Amino acid sequence: MDTFNIAAHELGIPSKYIKLTAKDRVVIVVHKTWIRSLLKNQQIPEFIYHDSLSEDEVAAYLHQDEDFGSTWLKLYVKVVRKQSKKVIPLPRARTVTSKSEPDLSFAQLLHYVSQTNHKNLWKEAFKKYLCDAVSAEGKGNPKINLVKYDTVMRDIISRTYGCPIICMNCSTAGETGMADNKLKSYEVHSNILPAVCALEMNSYFLILHQPYIPHTLQDCVTFSPAMLGTSYAKPLFIIYQLLQAMRTMHDRGLVLGDVTLNDILIKENLWVQILPQLEDNIHDKPKTEKRKNSMIFKEITQSKHEEEDNDDIDDEENLMWSRVDLEELCKMWVYGQISNFDYLTALNHMAGRRYGDPTCHHVMPWVTDFSSQTGGNWRDLSRSKFRLNKGDHQLDLTYDTTAGTSQVPHHVSDILSEITYYVYLSRRTPRSILCKYVRTNWVPAEYPSSIQRLQEWTPDECIPEFYTDPTVFESIHDDLPDLEIPNWASSTQDFIDKHRKALESVHVSERLHHWIDLTFGYKLSGSAAVKSKNVCLQLVDSTQA
Repeated sequence: MDTFNIAAHELGIPSKYIKLTAKDRVVIVVHKTWIRSLLKNQQIPEFIYHDSLSEDEVAAYLHQDEDFGSTWLKLYVKVVRKQSKKVIPLPRARTVTSKSEPDLSFAQLLHYVSQTNHKNLWKEAFKKYLCDAVSAEGKGNPKINLVKYDTVMRDIISRTYGCPIICMNCSTAGETGMADNKLKSYEVHSNILPAVCALEMNSYFLILHQPYIPHTLQDCVTFSPAMLGTSYAKPLFIIYQLLQAMRTMHDRGLVLGDVTLNDILIKENLWVQILPQLEDNIHDKPKTEKRKNSMIFKEITQSKHEEEDNDDIDDEENLMWSRVDLEELCKMWVYGQISNFDYLTALNHMAGRRYGDPTCHHVMPWVTDFSSQTGGNWRDLSRSKFRLNKGDHQLDLTYDTTAGTSQVPHHVSDILSEITYYVYLSRRTPRSILCKYVRTNWVPAEYPSSIQRLQEWTPDECIPEFYTDPTVFESIHDDLPDLEIPNWASSTQDFIDKHRKALESVHVSERLHHWIDLTFGYKLSGSAAVKSKNVCLQLVDSTQA
C-alpha cells in the first residue's frame, strides 16, 4: 500500500483532502476541531467535511496551495513502516548541563559537527562489530543487546520531535519506550519541522507535522535561484541552520540522515525547517555471509589456514578465495564440485574485482536473450557482449589503423562500465546518484523497461544480482516502474531461479570457458594461468592415465 492510500485508510480522510508530495509523506487538510479531538481523546475522530467547498474544489485548492480559511489546517503526514526485526539500540544522548546551548561561530559549529560525527561513526562501528568479534574469540556473550525495531523507532521519534506518541492498537499499548525516554523530555529544534503527534498503527507510524510550508529548497534552486544568488551570506545562512540542526541531532545520538533538497522546507525569509530521514538511524547487526559450498573450500584450505593463523586480513571472503589454489579450484569446477556461479565468483575475486564497487563490480555472462525459457536463444559465449551488440564492423573500426589519421584508435570497451552498473541497478539506486552518474536530467523513460530490453541494449556483461537478488527488479522511484520480467516467469523469484538454472545448464557449462578466456584472459593478478575447461579435462585425463 502506498503512502497516499495509507494516510487515507488509517486516518479516514477522503482522497480529495490529500495531496502526495513525496514517496513517504503527504499533505492533508483537516478542521482544527479534528486535530484537537485527536489529541484529547487519542482516537481517530470522524472526519469533518468543508461546509462551503465540494471535494473537487478542495482538491483544486489543495494542489494550488490556496487558503481554506482560519478554521482549517494543512498538515504534513510522514509514513514510517514498521519491520518485524531486532536492531542495534541508539547511543546515549549527550547530557546538557545548562538549559540553553552555547552559541557557536560558523567555524566553531563546523568543527563541532565534524567532531561529533567522527565520534558517532566510531560508536556505530564499535557496536556493529563488537558482537562478531566477541563471539568469534569465544570470550562470552555479545555486549550489545538487540532491541525491537518498533521500540527503537519510538525512541527516535521522541528524541527528534518530543511529541506524544498515540497508540492506535492494543498489541503495543503496554510496551514502554527506551529507558532514556523515561529520564529525558526533548524539545524539537527550531530548524526541524515540529510534529503535533505521532500515531502508532499496526504496521506504520504516522507523524503529523505542522506548520505547513509549501516550498522546498529544491523549488528555490529550480525556480528562484536568484533568491540565493544575490549574496554569499544567504546560502551560508542556510548551511548554518543545517549545521545547527545536525549539532542537536548528534547530541541526541541521532543523524539527520540522507536528506535531499525536497526534505528542506524554506520560508521567504530563508528560515529552513527539515524533515529528517528517521530510518537512517536504524542499524541492523551485520550478518556473516556463508556460501553454500563453503564446506568444499574448507576442506581444501584447512591445512593452509593452520599455517596462516597470523594473517591480518579484514575481508574474510577475499581471504577464503585467496587461499584456494587456482588449479585445484579449476579441477573442482571441471568435476562439478562447485557451480558455475561460484567458480565465476572466485575468478572475480582473484581478478581484484570488488562486489558493490561500481568501478570494478563482479561480472557474469549474459547466457540468454530471454525470448523463451529454454532452447534456441542461447548467447554465443565465444564472442564478447560488445562484439555481439555493436557488430564485427564496429569492432574492426576500433582497431583500424588505415583511416589516414595520425592517431591510432585505442578505445577498448570495458566489460562493465560504471554507467551501465547504475543503469542495471537503477530501480534500487537513489535518484541523486543516477542523475550524477547516468544523466543529469531525470528522465525515467530513458531507462530500459524490461530485463529483455536491458540485455538487448547493453554492450556490457551481466551482474550477479540478476542471478541472485529478486529485489533489484523492484523500483524505489514513484515514476520509474519495476523492471519487467519475461512472461514465462511467474514472479521475480521464479525468474531468478530459472535464470540461475540456465547459467548452470549443460549447454552453458560446455561453453563457459570461452567467455572466461575473453573476460579474464590467462593471468589473474599474478596467479597461475587460467586453463579452459577442456584443457583442464585433458590434463586430468592424462594424469590419471
